[in-house]
Formats: sequence, structure tokens, C-alpha cells
Amino acid sequence: MEAFQLNPFLDDKDLEIALSMEKYIENNPYLDYEKLYETFASFGMIHADYDNNMIAGTTIRGLNIITIYDYENAKKDPYYITTLQHEIIHLTGHLDNFVLNEGMTELLQSEYFNDGNATGYYEYVTFTKIFCELIGSDKMLEAYSKNDMSIIQEEMLKINPSEHDYDSLMNAMQEYGTKYQMADGLEELPDVDRHQFYLLLLPYLKSDQLSETTQTEILHYIEHLDSKTNYNTFKFYFNIKDDEQKILYWDGGSLYWDNNGNFLENPTTKK
Repeated sequence: MEAFQLNPFLDDKDLEIALSMEKYIENNPYLDYEKLYETFASFGMIHADYDNNMIAGTTIRGLNIITIYDYENAKKDPYYITTLQHEIIHLTGHLDNFVLNEGMTELLQSEYFNDGNATGYYEYVTFTKIFCELIGSDKMLEAYSKNDMSIIQEEMLKINPSEHDYDSLMNAMQEYGTKYQMADGLEELPDVDRHQFYLLLLPYLKSDQLSETTQTEILHYIEHLDSKTNYNTFKFYFNIKDDEQKILYWDGGSLYWDNNGNFLENPTTKK
């Protein structure tokens, strides 16, 4: 946290937002702290004066630069805080898949700073939650923090040993992510072909490595893959306070169930 205060490119508001990273950084055991210290002390901040379509901010890891677009308007928007938090989290990890990279970043931001509510990349977040169910959130955090997709591949092959199935799933996600990144405006965001991804995930769903509860959870996420709004199950994967914490899942209607897979009537406890 001291490194942020040494960074000459952060104004007072940006520094305050950066310092909010403390809990996430403390909770992540896979970070290279020495490398991160250098990054936090020196990353550049560009407050751009132009509107970059749907893009609120970008992080160029190779150059160690964060850009916030349409700054004069953005700094008045409450989402400015969310945007900069998201971009700083990008400095702490990366995955070489559009969907999982942005999905992990947004999921971490939503859990640590926004009560679990994503503010964008909704389909990406849902895909990421599917992988958290498949291989565990700890493996996803390790892969993200170490920029190592092989960790994900190794765990996926334990469930289904077919490399062809793994490559097909990843390629389809990357293709969707590419179309998403190239969309010109919210109205042009591509739809997710739920049936396609159901078939691609089916070899994993059929594996006896997964519990019935996990299979049901993944099917539930697939059902909501085409949602262009925030679909929140109130299940946290990373910012979990303790093992006794009761977390509710919500189907968007009247059905709730807890983290043990028990359906609840008139639930009184939320996340």
C-alpha cells in the first residue's frame, strides 16, 4: 500500500481509490509482492479527454499504463471508482482468454468493492463462475495471479481428459470475446449461443468428478448466459469472510437456496 503513495502519477482521488485495494491484496496468496510493489509505485495514469465508445478504461500491462476515458465526465460518475478499481486489479493478474480475463477482473471487483454486483461484462462473469464451479475458485485465482492458463487446463483435464474438448471450449469463448470486444455500442453486443456452450460443457457436466450440486449450479449459470444484465446469485467465490458464512443463491424469482444446496423458504440471511 505504501507503493501507491510513492506513485507520482496518482492524484488524490486516484490514490484514495488505489488504497481501497488493501483487502484484496492481503487476501490473495498468489501475488508476487516484490514485482507488484514496483508496479504500484510506477504505473502511469492517463486521464483522456475523449469518449472511447463503450470502453471506460484500459490497462496496458506491457507499458504499465492505465487510461481513463472521457475523464471530465467520468470523474463525476460514481462508476469512476468502479472503473479504476477494475483497471488496478488488471495490474495484479491476467489470463490469455478475453472472457476469463475480464470475467475474473470484474468478479473480483464486484466481490471486494460492490457487494457482489458486477457493473459490466455480465456474460464474462457468468462464464467465470462456471469455471469456479468446475475447478474451484482457488485454482482460478492462482491461474489469474500467475498469468498461467496451464493451471486451468490441468484442472479441466482432470475432469475430462480430452484436450480437444478443452481447446474447443476455450476457442469458442475466445471467439465470443473477440466479437464482444469489437462491438460498436451496447446494442451490438453479441448474444451468447447457450446451446453451443451447453454442448461444449456437457462432457464436463457428465463427469463423475462433479457433485450433483455443482452440476446443477453450472446448468443454472448456462441458463442465464444470454443475460445482458447483472445476474447475481449472491454467491461469493473470493471475498469470503469465514466458512460459516451463509450465502444465498437466487433464481431471479422466488426460489432461494443456501451454500449447502438446501432450498429455503422465507430466507432471512443474505451473503
